Amino acid sequence: MGLLGLDVWSHTIVVFTRADRRFGVLEEYIKQGGAALQWVLRKCDHRYGVLDNKEKAFGGSQVTELLGMIEEMLAGEEESGIRYEVDRGLVEEVEGLRWARQQGARLRLRKVQAERESRRTMMGNRSPLAKIRMVLLGHRTAGKSASADSILGLNESATLVGRTTRCQVRHARHLGREIKVVDTPGWWANASVEDTGKLVKEEMVSGLALCPPGPHALLLVVRADIAFPEQFGRSVLEHMSLMGGEDVWKHTVVLFTRGDYLGEEGSGEYFIESEGGALQQIIQRCHQRYHLFNNRNRGDGGQVEALLEKVEEMVALNGGRCYEKAQVYRGMRKQIRASGTFWKNRVRKRSKAPCLEELTILLLGHRGSGKSSSGNTLLGGGGRAEHFQPGTLRTNVQRQGQVEGRRVTSIDTPGWHMFRPPGEANHPPEEAAVRRGLTEGLSLGPHCILVCLRADVTYGDDSYRAAERHLLPLLDGYWNRTLVLVTHGECLAGRAAEQYIQGAGQGLWALLEKCSNRYHVLCNKSKDGTQVRELLLKIEEMLAGNCLEKRQ
Repeated sequence: MGLLGLDVWSHTIVVFTRADRRFGVLEEYIKQGGAALQWVLRKCDHRYGVLDNKEKAFGGSQVTELLGMIEEMLAGEEESGIRYEVDRGLVEEVEGLRWARQQGARLRLRKVQAERESRRTMMGNRSPLAKIRMVLLGHRTAGKSASADSILGLNESATLVGRTTRCQVRHARHLGREIKVVDTPGWWANASVEDTGKLVKEEMVSGLALCPPGPHALLLVVRADIAFPEQFGRSVLEHMSLMGGEDVWKHTVVLFTRGDYLGEEGSGEYFIESEGGALQQIIQRCHQRYHLFNNRNRGDGGQVEALLEKVEEMVALNGGRCYEKAQVYRGMRKQIRASGTFWKNRVRKRSKAPCLEELTILLLGHRGSGKSSSGNTLLGGGGRAEHFQPGTLRTNVQRQGQVEGRRVTSIDTPGWHMFRPPGEANHPPEEAAVRRGLTEGLSLGPHCILVCLRADVTYGDDSYRAAERHLLPLLDGYWNRTLVLVTHGECLAGRAAEQYIQGAGQGLWALLEKCSNRYHVLCNKSKDGTQVRELLLKIEEMLAGNCLEKRQ
């Protein structure tokens, strides 16, 4: 908002959307919204409305109220003029930046074109490659799978629904060439390589061996519709280092996706100039090789032909060689197998347990750990937002349902920030909300406490210390009824849970030690009731074991 000048607040109304997904009264939500929301509301003189965008009646009361609020606001501005006038100085500053970037983009384009022409002259006439092998790399949601469809000339997406968790190999004859594409799992865009799960890293690297004797090109996929800050750049460099040393960049092309979002500028050069040093460093490492894709226009063979030409030029510049270091990783896929005998042998032996008529389950975990989705799955919602709504909680939410002949009560609690180390400045409202939620939940006397952790994340020292700071002071005496719930089970893609535990980091191992190595994997995208039935049995066996220990 600061980009628009100080006067913008006198013409501003806050509109709360997704009203259909919110529980409780709006005023109560605002009260619990925290200092940042309160600051925004003060800046615009507490003008706010609410819209339920699923309500299709355009002339509904919510729209009428909003229009009335706008008219009331304008009536108070009659003396100074109704319309908001943009600061011309700001506009001129933005226009100046835009002009400078356009000039930089033109200069970059001319330089790249001159270099390509010089290389073509040096290499002389060459025949197109009859076969081209490519591996797609990049962060999650970068558009790797959609790009694979475009490269293979598939007008309708053949991409599997959901996130890529295992390498997918596809091939087709397109534009006169036999093309093989390997799609790989992605990393979190701002995560360090240590924060990426071991299974993801192993699968990503071993994908290089799926196009022997090696890929002609590694396509580093980057979205052109979001910023590319320094942390994105660091993440790219760290994850690309898994593929080998500096030699990997000789075989890499940056592929920008979402080209349709660039608007009138519409060029990769303009995006590179706009995003600055972090992205420009990556482009420089790739020897100025990049290409822009619009995956919504898969029928445009021209953008694919241009990409293949750049790949062929790169291969010719590399003396016709593919990325030979990929051979080093050939045996890795055979080595990726379950190695969790250690953990399997440490799990308690099952005891006969009676089926309880009522169960109260307390869900704990960091933000984004899957608490709400797991609560929905437990109550028969298959992870959908039927009982618990996704989002940041400020207070506990309690829901009940009849599950497998039992009356199950699930309690969702506020989550903490996963990677915030103890040395950072504390956030009192967040800390208080987490502590209050845990204290109130424990006061209800839950039969079981589920600590939710994601199957696609590595839990190192920082994440464990964050969990330790929130859990240890209050869970002392409750570990005998605590179980680790591994969410996003679909990311294991058929692998054993023990294999994930082996590579998930010492933070998870320490947590498992405290709750006697009890764990369960849950896929909240699945409607299979077996996984919930198995979890309830584990909980009842745990409680039966506790009763047996007390008697002994």
